Amino acid sequence: MAAVAKSAKDNSAENHVPWPQNADRTPRFSIGQVTARLQNEFPSLTQSKIRYIEDTGVFEATRSAGGIRKFSEANIERIRYYLVAQRDSYLPVDAILANLEKLDQGESVEVTPVARIVSNEGMAIEPLEGSEITRRDLEDFTGAHPEEIDELISVGVLQPNVKNRFPASAVKAVRLSRMLSEAGITYRRMRPLTTFASRISQLAAEATQVDRAKGSVAHQRRLTKANDIAKVAAELAHVLTRQDIDRNL
Repeated sequence: MAAVAKSAKDNSAENHVPWPQNADRTPRFSIGQVTARLQNEFPSLTQSKIRYIEDTGVFEATRSAGGIRKFSEANIERIRYYLVAQRDSYLPVDAILANLEKLDQGESVEVTPVARIVSNEGMAIEPLEGSEITRRDLEDFTGAHPEEIDELISVGVLQPNVKNRFPASAVKAVRLSRMLSEAGITYRRMRPLTTFASRISQLAAEATQVDRAKGSVAHQRRLTKANDIAKVAAELAHVLTRQDIDRNL
């Protein structure tokens, strides 16, 4: 009897249905159809991104005899879960996989901090360009933990002013930093990026000093030129970095 009971338990494990348990598992959609369907929610989604998500183990598409991927409703829901977790909670891949494993076992998943200032469509939005925001605003716009904000301040990614407020651009800085963190670069290792930014700023400032005209118009002209220089320098740095990666990896 014990052997029979064990066999039944083993069969139950083998027949376990992954999350979402009630979704249709018929492979009927092409990768193009899946991409088009999800792009309303995730405009930057591409077919290569979906292939990458499959490679991480989030889901497994059915292959035809010719090797063509076919997707089910269940596959689409798991892709959507991954994309939402990254967009709203900035979860790394291993955390998403751990959550999906819990869901597969019928367990509940702990709610993680999310961007709390959103549009009616549920998309994270940006503060008004040129405005200043409080630390709480920054946390609400990004879903970042207070400890994350502290660490980003310590390495220079975030620089509050004397009123302890941040420029609106700090929201994007936090989001990009969290993307790097997800890729395996800790916040502490981002200090060279802040040093680089500071040096580029100095070079841009030096290049604009030849214009010594006074007044708000002249100031705006220097500011525009400095920003243009910084943009070109950042683009050059990107090209040089790509070249270095190609040589050494």
